[in-house]
Amino acid sequence: MAYYSTTWPWCTPAATVSTPITAHRASGTCCVRWPAAWRRSSEHHENVLMDTSRIPGLLAGHGVDAVVRSSFGTEELPPGLRVVTGLRR
Repeated sequence: MAYYSTTWPWCTPAATVSTPITAHRASGTCCVRWPAAWRRSSEHHENVLMDTSRIPGLLAGHGVDAVVRSSFGTEELPPGLRVVTGLRR
């Protein structure tokens, strides 16, 4: 999968590899720095796959009030990712 801008010269190629309990996602960003140079950056994320409905109960035992949500705000996360936020009591 790759994302390309039609108004700015950049691209972000991405690859995801999953196992039954993990998801590994690698991406890179390439941008033109005029007149003839490129800038490149990369990220690697390793996510553990688990039943997120259990997390608030597990954290409650450690004094944390946690909530599972579909995003931090109005952004859209990739399918299957969830956000867990919590406050220590």
